[in-house]
Amino acid sequence: MFGELGKLNYQDGLAQCHICGKFFGHLGGHIKRTHFVEADDYKKEFGLKMTIGLIGLNLAEMRRSNTEHLRPFQENSISVLKNLTPQQRQKTYVSLQEKQEQHEIKLINLKKAKEVLAQKHSEKIEMLCPNCGKAFPQSKHKIHKRKFCSRNCYFSSPQIKDQGHILRKSFGRGMKKQHT
Repeated sequence: MFGELGKLNYQDGLAQCHICGKFFGHLGGHIKRTHFVEADDYKKEFGLKMTIGLIGLNLAEMRRSNTEHLRPFQENSISVLKNLTPQQRQKTYVSLQEKQEQHEIKLINLKKAKEVLAQKHSEKIEMLCPNCGKAFPQSKHKIHKRKFCSRNCYFSSPQIKDQGHILRKSFGRGMKKQHT
């Protein structure tokens, strides 16, 4: 272990890793990528406060300076929030129960949509092969895709032979024409 428990060491504005002893600007990213440790677990393991950021001093200062222009809005929003009545606060936050109800409604709608799709895909109709005249079952939603009862019928059909094409890949989706 490097450094002290409960404290981050800094050198040249970089934070030291307790595991390998190297210094980084963004320690959180390092421990996740290199040591496969989540930030919360790292903080618990080395006695750091959960509120401390695992970043170097330089990066922290840069982030602070990048948000300086937001200060007036921040102070204004705090005063607005303090002046809200309990009724106004209640309206601004959706209760946990309402969120659960909305989630259940979404799940029900999703289940209904899946049932409709499953029914649509399970509906079969009888198609006649234009080459041999044999009847074959076809999903109702795929009528426009499959016209022949088999691969052999497809390749031996006069329409394909007359075109002078040899088709490669599988029968059905993804067929590509290749001129001979």
